[in-house]
Amino acid sequence: MKLEEKHISALIKYHTYEKKNTRKVKKNPHHPQNWAYVEEEDVWICENGKRLVRTGTSKQTTESGYTSVTRHYQCHECEGCPFRSACTTSKYGRTTQWNPVYHEQKQKARERLESEEGQARYRQRQTDIESVFGQIKQNRGFRRFVLRGLQKVSIEWGLVCAAHNLLKKAARDKQLSLVA
Repeated sequence: MKLEEKHISALIKYHTYEKKNTRKVKKNPHHPQNWAYVEEEDVWICENGKRLVRTGTSKQTTESGYTSVTRHYQCHECEGCPFRSACTTSKYGRTTQWNPVYHEQKQKARERLESEEGQARYRQRQTDIESVFGQIKQNRGFRRFVLRGLQKVSIEWGLVCAAHNLLKKAARDKQLSLVA
């Protein structure tokens, strides 16, 4: 949302992007991504035509202060369903959760990533970034972190990156001085 305000389109895969594109998930009739959502009634319809009705809402606030709202749905018609054993092991029926804001952001990310321009830019980004990691690993000999703990590792990685960039700048400046 903040990027959109600045007219920046992010090409970042969300954490389940690869998994949701697999044939196994796309062909699984019991996966919520393959169900229909009826907005007017606020219900999900499973592959067998059973309705998952909204049972509640929960809010969660992150350390940064962002509050996300998640809707909870449950099917009360699972008794006697021929797909029950494949769909759920719960004795209370199938449940699912849905965050509309997160869902909308995932849809936008998917559209950007699957567009021709998005695919070309993402391929280029992979090439640009991966080569830097390879250079740091191979040319600079950085194979493992010496320090432990997230804060210390962050500092160590920052120093490695700063050193890499300074060495690249020094090599470029030297090359320019030889040409001039």
